[in-house]
This record gives sequence, structure tokens and C-alpha cells, in this order.
Amino acid sequence: MAGHTEGAKKGLFCSLRTEECPCGNKYRDIMSGTESWGKYPQKHRTLLMVERSPEAHHVLPVASVTGNITANDKIGEEVIKNTEWCVNDLKNMIALPLFEMTFVHYLIKSKASPPDFVDLPMHNYGHAAFQKEVGTKLKQIGVDTQQNTKAHEDVTAELLAAMNTVRDQFKPTLAARGTRGKGTHGEFVNAMNADSGDASTEEWYLPFSMAATPSRRPFPSSARKGGLSKKLADLREAWSLM
Repeated sequence: MAGHTEGAKKGLFCSLRTEECPCGNKYRDIMSGTESWGKYPQKHRTLLMVERSPEAHHVLPVASVTGNITANDKIGEEVIKNTEWCVNDLKNMIALPLFEMTFVHYLIKSKASPPDFVDLPMHNYGHAAFQKEVGTKLKQIGVDTQQNTKAHEDVTAELLAAMNTVRDQFKPTLAARGTRGKGTHGEFVNAMNADSGDASTEEWYLPFSMAATPSRRPFPSSARKGGLSKKLADLREAWSLM
């Protein structure tokens, strides 16, 4: 995925992308309880069928933390090394569904009730914009830290507090983006049942995006060949082969 790195570790400060980091955190533990969200099949060129599950998203992404803090050589090394913070802490994780799971629920299984992942944005839709948004905040933290002339112990404490603050701001903000407009259920059902050109569907995509200002997405249709329409067509083909 664009913008992803393997991260880094410097002393007690960890931004490694690993299922079992040296800190003892397992970021995939956030997926516990998402089994009812379901999976969906993918058809690959090899004709092998692979099922995809919901995904674990780092609220403060690995690449953003690594680039602005861990690998920032303008911040005193001792400050970073003595700041005990880990990107894989469950406080920095959120489980998110994928668009195909929404398609399975409403368009393939034709369910009328909301899915268990209702009112959560879809992972990867608006990911780059969200990462840029977080990166702007982390860049400022990096600048503030490198310009901080207090004793190392004080700078370390302030860096830790800043990291926790921005994390704890973005996590509920990201989750709440799934409630924009009529929420994911209301917007999808309305767009699915509306007549072509219905003005009420123009911003159906808002709650599905991770971004503060989502890019427009036309509702999937057999008349379209790209974007979400292609995702749906590929999903239907894979589903037919199960």
C-alpha cells in the first residue's frame, strides 16, 4: 500500500510494523471481536481463491511516525530513545472494514439490517489523505521537540504527552467519520434504492472515507468499468466461483 514502511525502533520508542514487536504489543489483537464482520473472496490471476478479512489500521500510521519522529535526526537521539511509546499499542489501533464487505452485506446477501461494522469508514478509502493529515500534526511535534531547549527528561515527557494527545484525538475522529451524513447504512441504502440522478445520493460516499475531505466516488454500477464498480464486478465473479 502506498505510504507504508517497515518502520524503525530507537531505544524505547518503537514505530516498527511487526505483528509481535519487541515491546510485547501485538497490533492484530485489535481484530478480536470482528469475526462477525465476515470475509470476502478474491480471485487472482493464478485462479487461487484468497479470502480477505477486516484490517487493523494504525491510527498514527507507521510511515508518519517513523518519518517525523523515529528517523528524525534533528531530534536529540537520547530524547527519542528514552520516550517509551509504541505504534503497535492497541490504543493506537482501530479495526476497519473494507468496501467489499459492504458490497457482500447489501448487494450479494441482500441484507436489510446494518452490518456489525456499521458507521465505520472503509480501510484504504482516503488512507493517503488521512496519513497526510496525521503527518502534518506529527511534523509539528517533531519541530517542537527539536526546538525544545529544556532538559532531556522534560523534553522526553513532553514528546510522550504530545504523541498520546494526537493519537487520542485522531482515534475517535477517524471512527466518527463513519457517521457523516446519514451514516454508512443510511447513505448506502439510500443510494442503492434511489433513482439515477437523485440529488440525495450525491454525497453518499462521505461516511465511507477516512479522509477529512473525501474524494467523490460514484455509486457502483454495472454501467461503469472502474473504481468501486470494478471492485464490485470482481467480487461478484469471485463469489460465483466459491
